[in-house]
Amino acid sequence: MKKFILGAVLVIATACGAATTAVGTTANKPQEAFLTFSSQSAEGIVVTIDGKDYNTETINVQTLGAKRDLKGLAGNIVKLSPGTHEISVKNRKGEKVYQQRVSVQAQEHKVIKL
Repeated sequence: MKKFILGAVLVIATACGAATTAVGTTANKPQEAFLTFSSQSAEGIVVTIDGKDYNTETINVQTLGAKRDLKGLAGNIVKLSPGTHEISVKNRKGEKVYQQRVSVQAQEHKVIKL
């Protein structure tokens, strides 16, 4: 019986802690996520996310570097809502170079290599 009560208390405490953490983590941050596209050389691309087009440029993989330093790249970042999105990328010639469903969380910044 003691094991059952201890287990129930642990479950309740864990559930309460998780709810508090989730609210505290997301309440103060904007509900947006970010995508950046990289390739071997910087080039103009058209990114389509859930049917909406964004004109942007890829960033050179070497510019991105191993540290993934994204400062100063605001013009290369596409903002979107958290969730799962259908992403399609075409180069300026109209050739499709990427298509996939991508999931992002609030405040996540994904770099997609083309």
